[in-house]
Amino acid sequence: EGEADASTTEEDAEVSPTEEDDAAASPTEGGDEGTAGAQTFGPFSNEDVIFGKEIEEGEQGGTFIEGSFSDISTTYPIVVQDTASGDFLSAIFEPLVTVNPDTLEPVGLLAESWEQNEDATVFTFNLREGVTWSDGEPFTADDVRFTYEMYMNPDTGSPRVSDFTAKIESMEVVDDQTITFNLVDTYVDFAVDIMVFNIVPEHIWADIDPAAMAQDPGATGTDPSRVIRTGPFLFSEWVIEDHATAVRNDNYWNGAPYLDEYIFKVVPDQAAGVAQLQTGEIDYFEGVP
Repeated sequence: EGEADASTTEEDAEVSPTEEDDAAASPTEGGDEGTAGAQTFGPFSNEDVIFGKEIEEGEQGGTFIEGSFSDISTTYPIVVQDTASGDFLSAIFEPLVTVNPDTLEPVGLLAESWEQNEDATVFTFNLREGVTWSDGEPFTADDVRFTYEMYMNPDTGSPRVSDFTAKIESMEVVDDQTITFNLVDTYVDFAVDIMVFNIVPEHIWADIDPAAMAQDPGATGTDPSRVIRTGPFLFSEWVIEDHATAVRNDNYWNGAPYLDEYIFKVVPDQAAGVAQLQTGEIDYFEGVP
């Protein structure tokens, strides 16, 4: 509850109109109350994807190995239900919005900016131009619409069907770089709650039966050429119960990462994870006391 309150406070501070704007937006006594929700706030734009941190430049190259108790379960974001898969795929796929962990404010990733109407029932996202999928196809608003349709389709096995359908009434692709979400009710935290889920390419998945998506080679990792993404790393391989590997995307829209590869390695237990940290077999292990 405290986190939710903090999030609301930050967003209120960012988007609240001035008193003069309030007066202009409010209906006059006896007037048409329907005009009250016509005002739009935005566009909002925060593109600081390192959240104000000062990061010292290092040398190019190298491998970063993360240890994990659990293996990943899929390479398809729509059906992710576990932390391990979410962690690994966050290096490969991207959402429209990410969240500053210090302030809880939304930060644009695949979305360059966005705006909302006065009662926070309509959100319009303006997508970043020049982003391409790893197979060279352009990233567009149709990919966003398709992705959220799949998140809300129970046939896919998505764990987010009830949450998203309870909040999203409809979507409208305005043009290649613009998409509007019409919500069921007022939801001021829509950007930081629902827009933080990874986007998948329509041209790869549109012809696949939603009920068969979880077993598709693009979801099981058996065909890396089907794991098409926009993120800083490219999927390389998944050896079940051993490791998953991603390699540098030299064509990443925000600049190629310094690392050559990122390995997500399964360790049997905490003692083994600590021992592998000490020997240098892994570089990072979450949950060490």
